[in-house]
Amino acid sequence: MPPELDAIVASLLAKRPQERPDNARALAKQLRAIAIPDEHAWTAERAEAWWREHRPLPERSAPRMPGAESAERVLVPQREAAPTVGSPVAGPDAPTVEQRVR
Repeated sequence: MPPELDAIVASLLAKRPQERPDNARALAKQLRAIAIPDEHAWTAERAEAWWREHRPLPERSAPRMPGAESAERVLVPQREAAPTVGSPVAGPDAPTVEQRVR
């Protein structure tokens, strides 16, 4: 890691606010001032090559872990249907939509 980047990271972790960059623009200016050697420069060609190598698999062909379907049912909360006109909003004694509009 370049020493300039090390110094910036240390300033971001400083306990005293006055030792940190004033705002995101000041941080961006400090980061842009770091010289990046050509062999480490992030070009459009390098980005495309990286994505070709690391692109996630499409959902239909991604390998699934055994039992993933049952885990999804437990971990992903199901969304309740929106109340329809005339139905209680919450609980059996709640006013209907028409009653709340009046």
